[in-house]
Amino acid sequence: MRVRPPAVQSRNVLEQAADRSRVGLGDRARRLRTLLPTLLMAAVAAGIAWEIALRAFGARGAFFAPVAAVITLGLTVGERVRRAIELSVGVPLGMMR
Repeated sequence: MRVRPPAVQSRNVLEQAADRSRVGLGDRARRLRTLLPTLLMAAVAAGIAWEIALRAFGARGAFFAPVAAVITLGLTVGERVRRAIELSVGVPLGMMR
């Protein structure tokens, strides 16, 4: 097996990535339509989490709540409940330090 120099390997990887990234407008629109419900859910959850945390912890502590909401929604369905509980307990504890 012949080993290629790193520069050649890097160029090949970059060319393959560029080829995969060239998708048409129709493909992008389909992807957006597929992901739109999840994006909207994350935006609403982040807004609600911000408002609740703002009222409960003030402006300084409210930063972490929307981040935790988006991370939780981004997890797989099987892990979502467990991760939500971990974050809802861990974030306030971290803010109290």
